[in-house]
Amino acid sequence: MINIDDYKVNKNVNTELLNKNGFRYGTFKCYIYKDIIQLIIHIDVENKAWEYQVYDVDHDSLYISYYNREYGKSDVVKAIDKKIKKIMKEMEKQNIIVKEWEDVDE
Repeated sequence: MINIDDYKVNKNVNTELLNKNGFRYGTFKCYIYKDIIQLIIHIDVENKAWEYQVYDVDHDSLYISYYNREYGKSDVVKAIDKKIKKIMKEMEKQNIIVKEWEDVDE
């Protein structure tokens, strides 16, 4: 599970950059497990804030197994974690987000 506090929105992010990278109205959606589980990332360009959700499209709700890991291990959750890390790295490459400990001015 990613920690939202580990990342910041790059101070140079604008709507045009987000649109070039698949965002619509500040929101990026992609399937991260089959056509059932979606990653939804919302970036507020003005306030340089962001949030994300792992969403179960089949049940029209958050994918609770992602958030509640108290009971057992899940191969699906492991696959989701791996996919989200890959997406976050790509967003870093595109200068949309930066790691909290990195200098945002770089």
